[in-house]
Amino acid sequence: MNTLRKEKGHAGLFLLFVIFILLLIIVFPELKNDFKSIYGHIAPAAKTILKWGLVFTGFVILIGAVIALYAISKLFGKEGFLRKGFNIPSWIHGGKTVTLKITPKTFERNIRVKTVDGNIELTGVKGNKVSGEVDVICKDENAGELKAEYDGDGIEVSSKNGERCFVKAYRINLPQNVENISVHTTSGAVTVEKFVKVGSIEAKSVSGSIDAGDIKDCGKIFVKTVSGALVMEKVKAGTLELGTVSGAAVIKDSKIESAYGKTVSGDIDCSGSTLKKTDFHSISGRIIR
Repeated sequence: MNTLRKEKGHAGLFLLFVIFILLLIIVFPELKNDFKSIYGHIAPAAKTILKWGLVFTGFVILIGAVIALYAISKLFGKEGFLRKGFNIPSWIHGGKTVTLKITPKTFERNIRVKTVDGNIELTGVKGNKVSGEVDVICKDENAGELKAEYDGDGIEVSSKNGERCFVKAYRINLPQNVENISVHTTSGAVTVEKFVKVGSIEAKSVSGSIDAGDIKDCGKIFVKTVSGALVMEKVKAGTLELGTVSGAAVIKDSKIESAYGKTVSGDIDCSGSTLKKTDFHSISGRIIR
């Protein structure tokens, strides 16, 4: 509404200016030729400035629309960061950090952990229960009873009196035999280690490293980060797919049937590993075998 008013105001001022010029020409006819001469000199430059100004404005609007749509989809979409209402970057809300013990519960099949601002550590341990810790930030130090529970898919954090709290980090212990692992974070590191048998592992981070280590048997591993390193150490897998923009990818002491990967400005180092089939590409980095 305010923008519309401003646009109407600008249009009104322009109209008044045009009327003023016309009145001057009517009252002082001799000014007509002067205005024609001035217009002849400034019109080409004005048209050029206007044209490029419109192009620049359109470009800015387009970029802004793309960013806005991306943010909305990430925040409120089906897989959005606010799906459970506890994942807001800590710099937005502040508050005191509280460490919660995850209520032990029998693990079913899958684990899915997603947060905006925080690290995620998943460790395979003996047994059949989910346990571990969650670092939570609350605005109100008297938020009441807080709980962190495994709900059959991910970790649910709740407050008895409804106070909104925000997950800062996960340290989760899982059974060593897992069907599927999916972990996503925007600003933070991801660690997945010490699993005996896993169906698939998917790990993504925008700004942070991803480490997978001591995994005895995994069907498929997919790891991707924009700004961070990827490290696979002592991993045995059927398929590995990796991608990074500004970071190196290192595969150490691993046995992988098929490995695929792309980097923009980072090396891919798979020396010392046994990879039966590879397809690696890097724009400004090296492929070290």
